[in-house]
Amino acid sequence: MRFLTITVLLLPLWIVAQDYTIQSRNWETQTEKQGTTEMLVVPVHPHYIISEVDRMITPEGMTAIEMREKLRQRFSMEMTRLLSDSLEALDLLISDIPDTEIDLLDYLYNAIDHRYVKHETEEEDVKKFKIPLPKKKDKRVYGAYATKENGQLKRMEVDHDRYMSVEFANPGAVDYLQDLYAFEHLLVVTQIEMRRNTEEADDLPYLISVHYEVMDHKGNAEYGGKTTKTLDAQDLEYTHLTKTIIKELAKDCIAHIWKQNQSPSPLPEPEQTLRQVDSSDY
Repeated sequence: MRFLTITVLLLPLWIVAQDYTIQSRNWETQTEKQGTTEMLVVPVHPHYIISEVDRMITPEGMTAIEMREKLRQRFSMEMTRLLSDSLEALDLLISDIPDTEIDLLDYLYNAIDHRYVKHETEEEDVKKFKIPLPKKKDKRVYGAYATKENGQLKRMEVDHDRYMSVEFANPGAVDYLQDLYAFEHLLVVTQIEMRRNTEEADDLPYLISVHYEVMDHKGNAEYGGKTTKTLDAQDLEYTHLTKTIIKELAKDCIAHIWKQNQSPSPLPEPEQTLRQVDSSDY
């Protein structure tokens, strides 16, 4: 009788303990899910913002360096905001790392190598399914780089469009990022170009291009590309550029990424590392 009485009295405590255990497990599971970042956004390195129009863009009271940093921040923010509509995205430019003095972005930039690869456009993909016919085509040069031959420098012209890709030279950086954020994909903004438009057929005298690479959780490149908009002089006004043009570019980039994610194509073969590229073509 005494044992039965004690059991009845302790039953409510046992039920509460069970509820607490179940809730704790549910909370731990939910925390693990919330701790997983589906897309980690890496902003462009400041050195890879290539601009010929700094004087036109920079407003009074701001230096060109400050203007470039604002554009960098704004574009990274817009990309993350658009991604966040559909998945868990985190902008590394504003992320906090507790209990460490390491500059994560500098560490990351030192761990990756930049390179140009061939940019496969949608037009080229369509042409693959058509019967090739002879067609007179003016030669177009997209850039040039220098090689050594018999001790002499030789200029090599590039006759196809390119975008800036990246690869990890230090695999340990990927493991470090995984420990911090448990990410599934990396979106690396690799280059931003703002320059004069050299296409004679286009009436708009300026263009802005954004290059990007999407990588998996192991740091392997999956696909990449670039998106370009042609602009007139009014589009280069600082407020309009930051509030309108950058948003449009970010939307175009995300649209390309979703499309590639649905039907990924094989990665193009790398050409040469950035150190071999003659940047004078910009």
